[in-house]
Amino acid sequence: MTNYRHSLGKILAAHVDSAYDPKRREFIERIASALYERHAQFQQWPESVRLFYPCYDINFQVGNGGFAQAAYNVPELLPVAEKAFENFGREQAADLCRRAVSMLPAELRELSQRGCGIDR
Repeated sequence: MTNYRHSLGKILAAHVDSAYDPKRREFIERIASALYERHAQFQQWPESVRLFYPCYDINFQVGNGGFAQAAYNVPELLPVAEKAFENFGREQAADLCRRAVSMLPAELRELSQRGCGIDR
Protein backbone atom coordinates (compact mmCIF):
# COMPACT_ATOMS: atom_id res chain seq x y z
CA MET A 1 0.00 0.00 0.00
CA THR A 2 1.27 3.46 -0.88
CA ASN A 3 1.81 5.97 1.88
CA TYR A 4 0.48 9.38 0.94
CA ARG A 5 1.19 12.65 2.68
CA HIS A 6 -2.46 13.68 2.37
CA SER A 7 -5.24 11.40 3.64
CA LEU A 8 -8.47 11.84 1.70
CA GLY A 9 -10.37 10.17 4.53
CA LYS A 10 -9.07 12.63 7.11
CA ILE A 11 -9.63 15.63 4.84
CA LEU A 12 -13.24 14.63 4.18
CA ALA A 13 -13.93 13.69 7.82
CA ALA A 14 -12.70 17.08 9.04
CA HIS A 15 -14.76 19.04 6.49
CA VAL A 16 -17.81 21.03 7.60
CA ASP A 17 -20.19 22.07 4.82
CA SER A 18 -20.59 25.79 4.39
CA ALA A 19 -21.16 28.34 1.67
CA TYR A 20 -18.23 28.67 -0.74
CA ASP A 21 -15.89 31.48 0.15
CA PRO A 22 -13.16 32.14 -2.45
CA LYS A 23 -10.95 33.54 0.31
CA ARG A 24 -11.12 30.22 2.18
CA ARG A 25 -9.96 27.62 -0.31
CA GLU A 26 -8.20 25.33 2.17
CA PHE A 27 -10.56 22.39 1.65
CA ILE A 28 -10.28 22.52 -2.14
CA GLU A 29 -6.49 22.91 -1.89
CA ARG A 30 -6.20 19.90 0.43
CA ILE A 31 -8.35 17.74 -1.83
CA ALA A 32 -6.33 18.80 -4.88
CA SER A 33 -3.05 18.01 -3.09
CA ALA A 34 -4.33 14.54 -2.23
CA LEU A 35 -5.44 13.97 -5.82
CA TYR A 36 -2.09 15.12 -7.22
CA GLU A 37 -0.46 12.34 -5.22
CA ARG A 38 -2.87 9.84 -6.75
CA HIS A 39 -2.80 11.04 -10.36
CA ALA A 40 -1.71 7.61 -11.62
CA GLN A 41 -5.08 6.25 -10.40
CA PHE A 42 -7.07 8.75 -12.49
CA GLN A 43 -8.89 5.99 -14.42
CA GLN A 44 -10.33 4.51 -11.21
CA TRP A 45 -11.72 7.78 -9.84
CA PRO A 46 -15.47 8.48 -9.96
CA GLU A 47 -16.38 10.65 -12.94
CA SER A 48 -17.20 13.63 -10.70
CA VAL A 49 -13.63 13.56 -9.36
CA ARG A 50 -12.22 13.10 -12.87
CA LEU A 51 -14.11 16.25 -13.88
CA PHE A 52 -13.07 18.28 -10.82
CA TYR A 53 -9.37 17.49 -11.12
CA PRO A 54 -8.70 18.87 -14.62
CA CYS A 55 -10.75 22.01 -13.92
CA TYR A 56 -8.76 22.59 -10.77
CA ASP A 57 -5.41 21.88 -12.41
CA ILE A 58 -6.09 23.95 -15.54
CA ASN A 59 -7.19 26.87 -13.34
CA PHE A 60 -4.11 26.45 -11.15
CA GLN A 61 -1.79 26.35 -14.17
CA VAL A 62 -3.45 29.41 -15.74
CA GLY A 63 -3.22 31.33 -12.46
CA ASN A 64 0.42 30.38 -12.06
CA GLY A 65 1.69 31.10 -15.57
CA GLY A 66 -1.11 31.72 -18.03
CA PHE A 67 -3.03 29.56 -20.45
CA ALA A 68 0.14 28.75 -22.41
CA GLN A 69 1.60 27.17 -19.28
CA ALA A 70 -1.52 25.03 -18.82
CA ALA A 71 -1.42 23.90 -22.46
CA TYR A 72 2.27 23.05 -22.21
CA ASN A 73 2.27 21.40 -18.77
CA VAL A 74 -0.95 19.38 -18.91
CA PRO A 75 -2.15 19.09 -22.53
CA GLU A 76 -3.71 15.72 -21.72
CA LEU A 77 -6.11 17.45 -19.31
CA LEU A 78 -7.44 19.95 -21.85
CA PRO A 79 -10.03 17.64 -23.49
CA VAL A 80 -11.19 16.43 -20.07
CA ALA A 81 -11.40 19.99 -18.78
CA GLU A 82 -13.34 20.95 -21.90
CA LYS A 83 -15.94 18.27 -21.11
CA ALA A 84 -16.04 19.27 -17.45
CA PHE A 85 -16.50 22.96 -18.22
CA GLU A 86 -19.31 22.05 -20.63
CA ASN A 87 -20.96 19.96 -17.88
CA PHE A 88 -20.69 22.91 -15.51
CA GLY A 89 -22.21 25.30 -18.08
CA ARG A 90 -18.95 27.19 -18.57
CA GLU A 91 -18.95 27.39 -22.35
CA GLN A 92 -16.26 30.10 -22.57
CA ALA A 93 -13.81 27.99 -20.57
CA ALA A 94 -14.71 24.90 -22.64
CA ASP A 95 -14.11 26.87 -25.83
CA LEU A 96 -10.71 28.05 -24.58
CA CYS A 97 -9.72 24.43 -23.95
CA ARG A 98 -10.95 23.42 -27.41
CA ARG A 99 -9.03 26.27 -29.05
CA ALA A 100 -5.89 25.50 -27.05
CA VAL A 101 -5.91 21.88 -28.25
CA SER A 102 -6.26 23.06 -31.87
CA MET A 103 -3.18 25.30 -31.50
CA LEU A 104 -0.89 22.75 -29.86
CA PRO A 105 2.14 21.45 -31.72
CA ALA A 106 1.41 18.05 -33.30
CA GLU A 107 3.09 15.92 -30.62
CA LEU A 108 1.29 17.69 -27.78
CA ARG A 109 -2.02 17.64 -29.68
CA GLU A 110 -1.71 13.85 -30.01
CA LEU A 111 -1.11 13.55 -26.27
CA SER A 112 -4.06 15.81 -25.49
CA GLN A 113 -6.38 13.88 -27.81
CA ARG A 114 -5.63 10.72 -25.84
CA GLY A 115 -6.78 12.69 -22.80
CA CYS A 116 -6.96 10.92 -19.47
CA GLY A 117 -9.36 8.23 -20.51
CA ILE A 118 -12.72 9.97 -20.18
CA ASP A 119 -14.91 9.31 -23.18
CA ARG A 120 -15.75 12.46 -25.06
